[in-house]
Amino acid sequence: MNNETPNFAAPLGKIVSGCYIITLKNENQENAFLASFVIQVGFNPPTIMLAVGKDRYAYSLIKTLKPFTINIIGKEQMFFFKHFGKGFNTDEYPYQGINLIKDKTNAPILADCIGYLEVQYKGEYETGDHIVVFAEVLQGDMLQKDGSPYVHIRKNGLYY
Repeated sequence: MNNETPNFAAPLGKIVSGCYIITLKNENQENAFLASFVIQVGFNPPTIMLAVGKDRYAYSLIKTLKPFTINIIGKEQMFFFKHFGKGFNTDEYPYQGINLIKDKTNAPILADCIGYLEVQYKGEYETGDHIVVFAEVLQGDMLQKDGSPYVHIRKNGLYY
C-alpha cells in the first residue's frame, strides 16, 4: 500500500472555507456542531449547502424538516472552536455557558456570533463520507455589523 500523500492534497486544502456553528432543535432534542463545508449555491430562492459527516447525530435532526441555524463565526471568536469543536453526545446540552437568542423560527441562535442564517432542509446528496444538505434561507441578520468572518485554509485537503 502506498502511504504517500497525493499531489492534489495540498491544492485541495487551499480551497477557502469559513467556519460555522450549526445549531439545531427538535422538540426535546438539541445539538450543535462545527462546520467548515458551507457555501451559497442559489439566489432564487436563496439556498446554501453544507456537508455533514454521515455518522453525526445532528444529521438526523437536520432531516426533521425543522429550521436550523448557520451561525457565522468571527475571526476573533476562537472560544466557539473550543466549545463546539469537541462535539456532543445525544444526551448532552450543547449550549452550556453560551448566550442564545431566538428569532421567528425558534431555531437556536448564538447571541455572540457575527451573523446567522435560519434555514430549512430541502434535499441532500450522499458522498463518500459526508451528506451534502441543501437548505433554503428563511431569514437571518448580522449581529456584529463590523465583524469579519473566520476564514479557514487547510494545509491538506484530505482531512480537517
